[in-house]
Amino acid sequence: MLEYRITKYNPTKRDSSGAYLDQDEWTCFSEVGVKVNLAEYEVVENAYILSAIDLLVNAGVVSVRVKGLEDYQHQSSLKENTLIATALLKPYLQSVLRNEYWCCFEADHGFVHFGYDYYMYVGALNVSDQLIQKIIQRGLFV
Repeated sequence: MLEYRITKYNPTKRDSSGAYLDQDEWTCFSEVGVKVNLAEYEVVENAYILSAIDLLVNAGVVSVRVKGLEDYQHQSSLKENTLIATALLKPYLQSVLRNEYWCCFEADHGFVHFGYDYYMYVGALNVSDQLIQKIIQRGLFV
């Protein structure tokens, strides 16, 4: 399985150690209205969600399991090991990106994990260059 780090962060804005230099960049949903407006945020959020689903579908993943659920504010109806069809994953990915709760979505042939500061990690088999280009065209960096 190949693992991809997918971000909105332009690698040309990193120093030689890899640190991101643009201090004005938003990194979290909580910054909507402060550093980014909702419409701009939603464009990026949608690019992440579509890219994650595309990679999973391309890998033949038809469903994922919830792993490592952290829902301290009890905002989710999910439970550990809940099975979710890949085609129905969008609202769950959105909720994680909006910090309503956190979890990983895992299957035998793919996964989606989110890190701090709006980093997404996707594991998938057989990823085509065409799909990578589609993700890049959405404004993300792979």
